[in-house]
Amino acid sequence: MELGKYISELLPEHDCVVIPGFGGFVANYAPASVHPTLHNLQPPYKRITFNKQLQNNDGLLANLIASKERTSFRHASELIKEQVSIIEASLSSGERVVLKDIGELYLDVEKNLRFEQDMSNNYYLGSFGFGSIQATPIVHERQKREKVFKNREQEAISINRTRKLVPYIAAAAVMLLVGVSIGISVIKNKDTNFAEMIGLKEVYSPVYSMRTDIVDEGETISPGNIAFYAFDLSEDETTITYSFIENRPSSGGVVVKVREGNNKEEKKPEETSVVPSVVADIRNYHIIAGAFRDYSNAEGLANSLRNKGYSSSVFDNPKNNLHMVSYGGFASRQDAIEELYTIQTSLNPNAWVYKSKN
Repeated sequence: MELGKYISELLPEHDCVVIPGFGGFVANYAPASVHPTLHNLQPPYKRITFNKQLQNNDGLLANLIASKERTSFRHASELIKEQVSIIEASLSSGERVVLKDIGELYLDVEKNLRFEQDMSNNYYLGSFGFGSIQATPIVHERQKREKVFKNREQEAISINRTRKLVPYIAAAAVMLLVGVSIGISVIKNKDTNFAEMIGLKEVYSPVYSMRTDIVDEGETISPGNIAFYAFDLSEDETTITYSFIENRPSSGGVVVKVREGNNKEEKKPEETSVVPSVVADIRNYHIIAGAFRDYSNAEGLANSLRNKGYSSSVFDNPKNNLHMVSYGGFASRQDAIEELYTIQTSLNPNAWVYKSKN
């Protein structure tokens, strides 16, 4: 005779079924739950436990056996005693006793009687027709949506940057064309003074012309009545050896003084001061860790985040007068979203992004 079969018939409508002289099975309501590792959803059920102290015969189990086996109540009670003797002998030998559709009984290392419920059967009538549901983790789908969102936002940012650069590219192209045109015209004009164009300091540059007069022998030679071709001459040189026969500078000519010594002081370039430009670093995108009515609570959380390495700050929300605690500020929404995802997945799933007005 299988006691488990009769006990399983009684458990749906009764919260306690006693095996006389052995113990009782107690059924208590358990709400729906999610397994932390298997991720399956369990409907409400009756949690079955075994209480060795419940040994008095209430007649519930014996009456059912007598009815099913078509025998007397007394004979049914004798059958129960026989099954109890078999169960106790099996437990004493270290075996596990299986009660069909109920669970298993066994002795632990300290010889205490233990019971494990068979979860394949649900004795709660309110969950009739409901079974366990295997939940599919949505982590990968969330990452996929986040990745698509990031790609779309990056693409939009790239397009906006390209559009903003178009006027500058066009202006640069026009300036390049103008510069090339000016360069060509300057090259064609041989009289152009490049030093004046680029703002270099003024230097002494002697200019000579063709000789037009004749010098008699013994006449005093001076720069006023001598003409020369153009030639290089440093600032500290005042004379040159010139051949009047060949009408050009020559080592076989005479020494001619062409100018006085250069006492002209060199002009120093004006010093210009460079004022470094200041770029405002506006960080108005904040990742919020929490909001408090009590400022001391907000400051306590901010100090805790600073100890962890975050640039935490506390500021007020004018809409609700709450003191908000920030992990840190960011200059762009894209940077804030990337850091938000890291914080949500590793530290605070309830963190969110807030944009301040300044």
